[in-house]
Amino acid sequence: MEYHVTCGERKVILTCISKLDVTNQIETTFNITHPFSIQLYSQMFNDWVDVDNPTDLPESGKLLVKVETDGWLVTYKLPKLIGDALEDCNSPSKLTNKIRSKIVQLICDSILPHNMYPSPIQMRTVLMELVKAYPVLQDQNSSSPISTWVCSLRQRFKDIRRPLHSDVQIAAMKIKYGGRERQDSSRRLFKDSFEDEESVALHSKIAQLELAKPHPSHDLIEDCHKCTFDFRRNIIARGAASNDILDHAVSNTS
Repeated sequence: MEYHVTCGERKVILTCISKLDVTNQIETTFNITHPFSIQLYSQMFNDWVDVDNPTDLPESGKLLVKVETDGWLVTYKLPKLIGDALEDCNSPSKLTNKIRSKIVQLICDSILPHNMYPSPIQMRTVLMELVKAYPVLQDQNSSSPISTWVCSLRQRFKDIRRPLHSDVQIAAMKIKYGGRERQDSSRRLFKDSFEDEESVALHSKIAQLELAKPHPSHDLIEDCHKCTFDFRRNIIARGAASNDILDHAVSNTS
């Protein structure tokens, strides 16, 4: 397996034994010590798309490595209490909803001091570190090892932000993303949507790439659809044109 990899100013050809070896090869070749994300160039969509799971990579292709060189992710560490929560969980079958909920809360609590509105990439970076440190937490029935964790963590942040109407940052973000009705508007808006144009477009691309596979994961496609539902409903409530609504649509059929 060969990949053309770009990281900063360097461009190299990496030869890997397996897809699971790609991440380690990148770390070693480019001497990366900070969190990083990988993107694959899609010929179908003529754009770079995020790679959550190296096993989804083709046998060869162009990869772009983005290293987090500033911000809170550089010094972020997973909560040590996660290990305590998993003390009696040595297989995926023993991962109960109670344990999952506790881990999501621990992750959320560790991010909140840095950012109340973590971006989709920031959440995926943290969760990839989580399943890398604790492989027993990897999703078993999805093409991505963090698919259900992303949805759970995103929902937890929504639940925390929802009652904080008096917070200046919360109020500003609710107005920006249509979560609360503007004073001069007579239109009724629905529940909070903290997705933005960028994240909605990313969900759409992920779903389209998944649909292009011979055996797509319908769970992943449905997750993408759910993540953008509130955003699309709010732009409909504002009277968006039909072509704008279609631009943000995520298909969930094969």
